Parts: sequence; structure tokens; C-alpha cells
Amino acid sequence: MDELARAWRVSPKWASFVRDLAAALERDPDDCRAWCELAMLFGDTHAPELALVVCLHARTLAGDQVRVRSHMALCLLDLGLGQAATSPIPLRALGDAGTVAPDSDALAAWTAEHLAPFDGDAARAARHALAIAVARLAT
Repeated sequence: MDELARAWRVSPKWASFVRDLAAALERDPDDCRAWCELAMLFGDTHAPELALVVCLHARTLAGDQVRVRSHMALCLLDLGLGQAATSPIPLRALGDAGTVAPDSDALAAWTAEHLAPFDGDAARAARHALAIAVARLAT
């Protein structure tokens, strides 16, 4: 994951957004909305691998799972780890169950590889992704 982070470039205009997310997650580490916002940041800044790591954690939390599925669907499609059930997918339906079918074997292999440095712990990996965003925007 650190290799992915080294290649990630982000505009300084995201700095206040990331500071607000970090503060929200410090207050409530289980804030599903904030994790989804972080996934959106990574997706919008061409880091779908980091976004997917965050989604893997967010899907374990209480909160807006339609939003989590929407972000995760975009990651799966972008990374070639899933396939659209229909084409085109209406944006309003992106988070609906069954809209994007993951390639279960490929997703399992991807997840094992990217979470290995964190002993398979998606929460630790997501916190690391947040730390990367904070550090990158602090400079």
C-alpha cells in the first residue's frame, strides 16, 4: 500500500477537507460517512486502490451502506475486480445490491495482498490510508 501512496498525487485544495475528515474520525472512528468521504477523495484523485481499502473497512460499520456500496462499486469497476450487471449503470442505482458483481476470487486475492501488511485488518489499513492523506497534505 505504501507503494500506491508514493505514486499518489493530490492537490493542496483537498487539505481542509482531509483535516475535517481526520477530526471527525478522531471524534468517532466508526463514522461511516467520514470513511465514505475519504473513499471519495481517493477515488476522485485517481487512487482507487486506497479508496477500496477504505471501503473494505467502511462496509463493516453501521451507517449508509448504500453509499459504501456505491464507492466500492466504482473501485471494483476501476480496478477490474468487478463487472456491471447492466450497461450503462444509472448513477442513482450504483449502490443498489447486485448492480456490480465482484469477481470474488480476484477481490479476495487483491484484499489478501493489500491487507497483508496489516495482518488482514481493514480498519488498520484504512487508518493508514487516512494517515497517508493527512501526511501528504501537511507538506
